[in-house]
Amino acid sequence: MKKYLIIGILNLVWFYSFAQDKDLGDKEYVIVKDYKPVLAESNKISDTPDGDTANFEAGVIKAVKIKDEPIPKLYRSLAKLGLGNYNTYTGELFYNSSRSKNSQAGVHLKHYSGRPNLVEDRTGLFSQNVGEVYGKYFLDHATFNGKFGYDRDVFHYYGFYDTHNEMDSVIATKDDDTKQRFNNFNFSAGIKSNWVTGDHIDYDATLEYNGLNDLFEVKENNFMVRGGAGKKFDENYFGLNLDFDYFKKTEADFERTDEFSNLSRYIVNMNPYFKRNFDRIHLNVGFNFALEHNSGPVAAHFYPDVNVTVPIAENIVYVFADVTGRMVKKNYKTLTDENPFTIPSVKMEHNESHDIALDGGLKGNFSSKVSFLAMIKYTKMSNMVLFVNDTALYVSGSDSTVHGNMFNIVYDDGTVLNLHAEVSYRHSDKLSISFAYDYLNWEVELQEKAWHKPGSEARLMLRYNLKDKLQANVTFLTAGSQYGRAFTTDSIPQVVPVKLKGYYDFNLGLEYRYNKLLSFYFNLNNLFFSRYEQWYGYPSEKFNFLGGLTYSF
Repeated sequence: MKKYLIIGILNLVWFYSFAQDKDLGDKEYVIVKDYKPVLAESNKISDTPDGDTANFEAGVIKAVKIKDEPIPKLYRSLAKLGLGNYNTYTGELFYNSSRSKNSQAGVHLKHYSGRPNLVEDRTGLFSQNVGEVYGKYFLDHATFNGKFGYDRDVFHYYGFYDTHNEMDSVIATKDDDTKQRFNNFNFSAGIKSNWVTGDHIDYDATLEYNGLNDLFEVKENNFMVRGGAGKKFDENYFGLNLDFDYFKKTEADFERTDEFSNLSRYIVNMNPYFKRNFDRIHLNVGFNFALEHNSGPVAAHFYPDVNVTVPIAENIVYVFADVTGRMVKKNYKTLTDENPFTIPSVKMEHNESHDIALDGGLKGNFSSKVSFLAMIKYTKMSNMVLFVNDTALYVSGSDSTVHGNMFNIVYDDGTVLNLHAEVSYRHSDKLSISFAYDYLNWEVELQEKAWHKPGSEARLMLRYNLKDKLQANVTFLTAGSQYGRAFTTDSIPQVVPVKLKGYYDFNLGLEYRYNKLLSFYFNLNNLFFSRYEQWYGYPSEKFNFLGGLTYSF
């Protein structure tokens, strides 16, 4: 109001000053009322929106259907045939049941034979035959499994100590005095739990039998019962493994009977253990307790069983350390599996005891494609089994000198230091490469050398798959030098270590898949044409090849 009053006074002053020059006469001005500003009428926008008056009906969106992965067709049978130099023949057949949720069963048959002339006066004729029937039956929380098999292996004692030109009979009572044949009947049956959750007791039990006989009337029966159970309590897992192993070997038909003939032997193993995963440590603590019965009283052995793994970089690099020990069974079958030229009259007085084994190292992954392992291991052994050329054979109770084409065993205490390194690369299913190297330093107490124990071993394996049509396998094997045992010709023979040079073995395998049913393969072995001796007096084959086809139906 004051504002408009001042404006009015100023107007009167201006008007009075203007009127000094012009006479306007007497006029009277009346102010009716005060000034009042008024806003014009307007429409307000409501805060509440009005509904859409148009009719609209939403369509129904159908659920998306994900197409199941196609189930690949399974072929019940696979047949493999091949032939090569040295009169080599091979045939193999697999026949399996069709896909089933309840059971699985199959049959496997194989034959492999050849006649390489590895020395001037002896043939290395061999034949390997395998037949087995196997199956599984699946329950909700357990699986039954069983197998019955028969193996028949024939070979000849073609190697001779110090000479390859002697035709003297090894055992004069045989039509073919260098022939040996092993028949092995084997059977196993067991059950194993397969609980999904960890709040149940895990268990497994297996019954096994091996029956072995040869051309020299040797028979060996081996019964094994194995079982175990374990359960998780909170974060701790407790378990127990129990094994019973009984075996008995009869004497050979030319053998002179003594206190070690027809000897019944057994091993009982007990292994309680505890496992737990801490934040950064995986721990397994237990022990192995073994009872061993041979010719004398029962002997007890106690071994530690401790394993620790700690991540340095999670899922990349781990450091590990183990302190373990174990009893290693040594019977006629295990010896002839390692060295088929073992003399049938071999006397087995002990099993091999790994009193303590210390190892540690690093393992992990450089990337998703490259993994590695680096380890150092030290093992102390008692009654270590070493193979030596036999130079005396009991025939009809009298001594007879032979040419060492069979191997006997000697026992010794010793140690081995093993430096091990390996690395592997895998690029999907197209390319894989692996390399491993072992440096082995053997020390023995009584023998001059650790007979037939190489000082190093290496292996390189490469596999390449070209569009599932052509597959190549390359294998490179090498072993360092080792020693065989020989004697001087003095009136009192002295032991002479004979150095067996190391070897390189290069193999190449090719397979061309014509279609899903038919493929062709070709294997080239010992491409360096090296003739080496894994066992003293037994030269190996040089270059050999084997080719054939496989067919699925």
